[in-house]
Amino acid sequence: MVFRRCILRVLVITCLVIVSNVNASPKANDLLIQGALTGNIKLVKNALKSDADVNTREPAKGNTALMLAAYYKHHKIVDLLIQSNANVNERDLEKNTALMKAAWTGGVQSAKLLIKANTDINAKEINGMTALMIAAFYGHIDIVKLLVQANSDISIKDNDGYTALMNAQDQKHTDIIEYLKKIDNSN
Repeated sequence: MVFRRCILRVLVITCLVIVSNVNASPKANDLLIQGALTGNIKLVKNALKSDADVNTREPAKGNTALMLAAYYKHHKIVDLLIQSNANVNERDLEKNTALMKAAWTGGVQSAKLLIKANTDINAKEINGMTALMIAAFYGHIDIVKLLVQANSDISIKDNDGYTALMNAQDQKHTDIIEYLKKIDNSN
């Protein structure tokens, strides 16, 4: 009988420890997302120390902390998350990567870090656009140059048949048009 009580106590304590760890992880994950979103590096560090899943996602669009940090140009957090083994090729619900998020907003420092971490520079999102096409569409010449220098394929077409050059032409970004034409003619 005493043996049964001891076993039962051990099981109860083990279950409580497991449950408390399960409850701590979602809170740490929420703090990680919040820190990446707001640029609070201390919050991100604390969340990672509390065993947050570095690849956790926010539920609305499936963004990881790395994607949010890249989008909001929090390059120090991008660096920290990469150093913490965040998956640089993770996709959101629309198949966007962290590099694409940086391309949208012109986050050059974040893009450099992601490229250095061997992200797939030619990955396509749900509409077939690459980071290069996104940067060309939104007029971010520095990202366009960075991606071209990293050997991004300028001939890839999206689902509508548009290349990066065509996206720049559509939006009348003359500096990007001239640059991409020069690159295209040199190949």
